[in-house]
Formats: sequence, structure tokens, C-alpha cells
Amino acid sequence: MTLPELWEQLPLQEPLDLRTYPRDPRARILTSQCSSGRYVYAVDEAGTIWLLPDSAAHLHPKILGSAKPARYAGEVVVAAGEVLELTNCSGTFQFQDEAGLIVVAHLMMNCGLSICPSAVVLHYFDKVSRPKVLDIPPLP
Repeated sequence: MTLPELWEQLPLQEPLDLRTYPRDPRARILTSQCSSGRYVYAVDEAGTIWLLPDSAAHLHPKILGSAKPARYAGEVVVAAGEVLELTNCSGTFQFQDEAGLIVVAHLMMNCGLSICPSAVVLHYFDKVSRPKVLDIPPLP
């Protein structure tokens, strides 16, 4: 299965906050030239990863704006073209699909970033379960 086929299988999820915030003008498409830093991200319907510097609370609905749905969302830390941390942490979307986070890691690698071992961590929103470090298998 190809990467586009994989992300197309990720369901679109509406944000929990349906206010129509405008897209933050700092939102950028992820590329291999991404500056080092901590970001929030959202994957749009087309499979494009959008980043916004993680500079305040409640930024996820402002990445895509207009209460648009996402295929996945979370947080990412990038340094010198390498993903140091990739999670599903987003109170706005609350994705908990392990396969979806693995697809996001592959999308980031497809953009030219490398993924550090143990960087991909799935968090649960039940406040009981512990985070789970995910292995990133090769694409099927």
C-alpha cells in the first residue's frame, strides 16, 4: 500500500471546538527545511502536514482554521532535520489511533525528516493509561 493510500484511510475528524478561528498566519507546511523547534501539527484532508510554533495554549484549531477537520493532529519537536518527539497530544482533536500516528511519522519521513528512535509516542486521553512508544515499521 502506498503512503497516499494509507493516509486516505485515516478518517477525517471534526475538532471538538467548532468555533471558526481563522488560520494562524504563522501556520506553515512541513518541509525538510523546517526550523528547529516545538510545534503543534495537523494533517489536512489532502495529507499535508501543517505546523504552528507551540507558543500558547489551544492552537490546534488555528492550524487549519475555520473548524476544518483533520486526519491527525498532535505535537512535534524538530532539531536539525530530525524528529525528536512526535505525539498525538491535541485536546482539540484527541486522536488515539496508533496506526494514524505511524502514518504521520511516514509522512514526515517522506518530507525529508528523519525520526529518532523512541521519538513516536502515543498518549491516551483516559488519564489512566501510560504513553506508548511506537516502532515505525517500513511501509507495506
